[in-house]
Amino acid sequence: ANGWCPGHDATNGLTSHGSGYSLELAATLRWFALLKQLREMRAVNACSPARVLARDVRNTFATESGQPLALLSPEFFSESHAVARSHVRSIRHRENQLTALKTWLRRRANRPATTANGDARVVYPLRDKRVLEFCISAPGSLKIRDGYRRYLVRGALQGILPDKICWRTSKSPFAPDYYVRYNAQLNKAKEFVAAIGPTDPVRSIVNVAELERSLYPVDEVRGTPAALATIPGSFYLICFLRQFAEFRP
Repeated sequence: ANGWCPGHDATNGLTSHGSGYSLELAATLRWFALLKQLREMRAVNACSPARVLARDVRNTFATESGQPLALLSPEFFSESHAVARSHVRSIRHRENQLTALKTWLRRRANRPATTANGDARVVYPLRDKRVLEFCISAPGSLKIRDGYRRYLVRGALQGILPDKICWRTSKSPFAPDYYVRYNAQLNKAKEFVAAIGPTDPVRSIVNVAELERSLYPVDEVRGTPAALATIPGSFYLICFLRQFAEFRP
């Protein structure tokens, strides 16, 4: 049996959002193409042109902190020599996409080719060199088109997937009621954190104080990035550390 998890292999290749393409059109004075694209995106996503351009400027020129998906204590974060993610400051969307892909591949170069028990071979078809070269070389107009991001894969799957899935723009991470359930479990989460004493060894790894400050209700539709990943990741890390005697009270 073969196992396959597309993940960022696809996001940086076949299902690229085309991030930065709007900024590229603006910087290269392709005004007609830019205005057409922004008008289409507004019709499809009800997204203002200013917001689209602002997002591309932020994604291209903002400095990323490289903070992992867990609230680490400042001391541990510093001692672990965590390195900020490489970030291209370019108006060419292909350069940004290529750098993101290289960074992703470097981080997973030593990932095993089989599962732990050796029963299944893990394969990554979207890492095929020919697929990646095609996706990088594809023009931005195939990544954002008719108001849709990820147009390359949407167009390829038209007639194969139901249109309701192929052309939806309302997809959100995890379950639709994720933030509803997140809020419902806040009291239990606060009790869990309150039970971590001031000398508990997990504090040497996890920023428990920051985790405690972060536990408040979020909008049940939009949520927050922290509620989506960082806060749950911190709880998972604590539970993992508890498996070792040196991290138990």
